[in-house]
Amino acid sequence: MNHDCLIDRIESTEQGTFGRFYVGGWETVLWSLELPWRENQRRISCIPEGHYFCAPWNSARWPNTYVVLDVEGRSGILTHAGNLAGDTSQGFKTHSLGCILPGKQRGVLQGQRAVLMSGAAMNVIRRIMGRKSFELVIRGNF
Repeated sequence: MNHDCLIDRIESTEQGTFGRFYVGGWETVLWSLELPWRENQRRISCIPEGHYFCAPWNSARWPNTYVVLDVEGRSGILTHAGNLAGDTSQGFKTHSLGCILPGKQRGVLQGQRAVLMSGAAMNVIRRIMGRKSFELVIRGNF
């Protein structure tokens, strides 16, 4: 299996873990936002770096998204649209319970660091990856 997507994490703060999200063929670069690193704890941490298998996912709440499989001690990790992924225990807002949020830009939303144009970024991923399974490599733990 080829490395179809890569998230290269560049920083993790109370406001989230930001990275560059390379999608298919490495020509398309988006941003990624995940929760801060909290030792892979369910619902409050990003997942560990590693190689993961992703598959198309559909549910009423998260249609036409992707699920990250075989995350040790975790389940239900999706790649879906959202803007914020801060540590709620520190008063920040989040749209993630451990999931990966793509964005076309980084910026500030509601006074908090964020990824922007997330819906458009999801459309880019859908266009490039289609409804097939793929490998995701995540580099960088903090």
